[in-house]
Amino acid sequence: MNKYTSHIDAHLEIKKKNFSEMMDKIFAQNKHKFLTNIKEWKNVLSKLKLLNIIVISAIHLGALYSLFSLDLTINIKTILWCLFICLVQAIGVTAGAHRLWTHRTYKAKLPLKIILLICYAVGNQIPLHSWVRDHRIHHKCMDTDADPHNSNRGFFFSHVGWLLVKKKSEVINEGRQIDLTDLDTDPILVFYDKYFWIFSTTFCHIIPITIPVYMWHEAWTNSIKIDLFRIAFGLNAVWSVNSFAHMWGTKPYNMNINPTDNSVVSFFSYGEGWHN
Repeated sequence: MNKYTSHIDAHLEIKKKNFSEMMDKIFAQNKHKFLTNIKEWKNVLSKLKLLNIIVISAIHLGALYSLFSLDLTINIKTILWCLFICLVQAIGVTAGAHRLWTHRTYKAKLPLKIILLICYAVGNQIPLHSWVRDHRIHHKCMDTDADPHNSNRGFFFSHVGWLLVKKKSEVINEGRQIDLTDLDTDPILVFYDKYFWIFSTTFCHIIPITIPVYMWHEAWTNSIKIDLFRIAFGLNAVWSVNSFAHMWGTKPYNMNINPTDNSVVSFFSYGEGWHN
């Protein structure tokens, strides 16, 4: 019996040794590939803006949940209030950040500036200084590697992907050359950007949510849910100008550029879809 057991043990030892040698051989053959893959993944992860990914994903998941779980007994005043807030945030981006502060297409006195800054804060956008810089780069280097939301990199990138990854060196270099002295020398804009997240939290979240609750006794859950949907909708309306209106539509003025005239985008972005 001992002789038989010893024979089995010897056989198992040989099997174990052969298996170990085989695994060593496989690892040796794939070691370079394995290490290369790890390096590539590390490179990819280093380019991601994890906080932006988390925040933007949370907004959209929350909006999706809100859409399908909203109480049908919601007060009509809350719905009208939400539509009014959508109007306010659209004016803040189009008439404020875009037409006034990026392109300087008209002049505004202090009262109008304050109104537009409040409207802009409602939209859950990035700080105004960054918004203007990025959009001026976009017009200067449209659809090139120096464009922050280059549509040649695909629909997803030009729509939202550009906010989820770190900027390419070409974009950063162009950003350093963009003249922003008109913003930097305006005291109200300097003050606004310094305390931007306070303004944004107050006018984008606290006021829109609490007004329905305290003015006409809307349920907190309904007010929060419809506001989440409003924020996600507003963000996508703005982003659609960079994506949809650079890929689908008509080109009555210039066939040699990506921007198009897109009537659907224009409807949801207050005219910004007339982009060709």
